[in-house]
Amino acid sequence: MDDNAATTRRRVLGGIGIGAAVAAGLPSASLALGAPPDDEQMKVVIHVGEPGGWAPALSNLDNMTRLHPDGAYRLVVDGTAVYVLSGPSDLTPRLEALSKAGVTMLVCPNALHEHGIEPSQMPAFVDTSVPGVVALVQANRDGLVYVKP
Repeated sequence: MDDNAATTRRRVLGGIGIGAAVAAGLPSASLALGAPPDDEQMKVVIHVGEPGGWAPALSNLDNMTRLHPDGAYRLVVDGTAVYVLSGPSDLTPRLEALSKAGVTMLVCPNALHEHGIEPSQMPAFVDTSVPGVVALVQANRDGLVYVKP
């Protein structure tokens, strides 16, 4: 099957799925596409453990905070991804804007220690008091959906 046929097939199947959701009496077709019902808050924890995860994670957070501004969002950073936060970078203003939009940012103190980075080198808008794995377990317990882009 060539790319055009595959794309057409996905569109047709997607349209059938949305039509079935509407026919079944679901509150909105967006529910079939994975959006929460209108009365349910979007709750997501995004995990960044490697430098390559920053671009998709920030894109996801930008989109979610724009589309669902009342959601509960956490960003958990560990592994080698902590290097990006060890000093000012082109991501710092974007991260600060997300923090102001309500995204809670947690940076693993163990990862900082393992990579020789002092917590004082972190931007003021991040929390370095909770280990990454603990933050992820707490997020799960709090009902947040785990995403690792």
